[in-house]
Amino acid sequence: MSRSSSRAPRILGDGWYSWIGSRFVPLTDVVSGLPGPLQRLVLGVGALRGCALALASVRFGAVAVIRYDPGWRSLLLLRAVCGRRRKLVVLQFIDHPPSPRGLRRIGDLVWAPIDRWSIRRAMKVGHVLSRAELIEYPRRFGVEAERFRLIPWLLRRTPRDGQPPAPADGPVLAAGRAHCDWHTLLAAAARRNWDLTIVCAAGDVRQVEDLNTKCHASARVLSEVPHAQMRAILNSASVCVICLQDGVTSRGHVRLCDATDAGAAVVATDVRSFEGYVEPGRTALLVPPGDARALRTAVEQLLQSTELRRRVAEAAFEHAATWTGQHYLNAIERLGEEAAACSP
Repeated sequence: MSRSSSRAPRILGDGWYSWIGSRFVPLTDVVSGLPGPLQRLVLGVGALRGCALALASVRFGAVAVIRYDPGWRSLLLLRAVCGRRRKLVVLQFIDHPPSPRGLRRIGDLVWAPIDRWSIRRAMKVGHVLSRAELIEYPRRFGVEAERFRLIPWLLRRTPRDGQPPAPADGPVLAAGRAHCDWHTLLAAAARRNWDLTIVCAAGDVRQVEDLNTKCHASARVLSEVPHAQMRAILNSASVCVICLQDGVTSRGHVRLCDATDAGAAVVATDVRSFEGYVEPGRTALLVPPGDARALRTAVEQLLQSTELRRRVAEAAFEHAATWTGQHYLNAIERLGEEAAACSP
């Protein structure tokens, strides 16, 4: 290692991204000298984890964390109050809307102004996944646009020179945990002979089953599916439907990546999150939000033409070679290094 690189500021990291580069030092390494019980306490209690990150941050050029990971809020507040410099590199900066009801909503509303003030004080750079967020969040949090950086989510996990999967002739799959428009999906599937499988969050099962019965859609409804089973369902799917509600918050990117890796042709809602991710009509068929008729037409176009399914899936796989998992991780690593290099 050269003398200049050995003296370059290091980045304190927590969570999955803390392992991606040689300059990233995981919090687990920092606290490894503590007695076992104390180490487990610090890492297992969110508030204490944040305090440990804030305390250790004085030794590093930057601190890279995912927003809302354990310890996020105590780290943010301590850095805002006590930190002399902005050091937080906030990865996947997603501003979730307030909870719809109850005590959690009250807590979200109370925290919101504190969150905005702390972000302005402590955040050096925030990483967003969509152009809509890149435009909206500087205004929402009252910070300079330059303090947010767009690094898109990976388009596929397989390496650049990977081969596209063989086309499948299995079910239509719709899966998702958040921002799903189940009403439009099942209205589109009403009284059709699709072989439709829906994989939803446990909290959505009742709504999906009620809509399935009401619309006579005959879908198989699954929830909390083990990873291996989910992968098998996805690999067998001929069409993947990503039916979403529109909004600023990033949505649908993991589903799009998984469908591309599996070789399934995609029909998706034309939401702001997909700007720059999809070439309409070539790598996926896009339909307007809430338009059940357009969704039905697009799905049936693919079901009726094996050649169209193959062409769309292969175009998506080829397009995704420009932004694989390694490209994405390299960009995250560079973001952390740039932020650390600006700190004396």
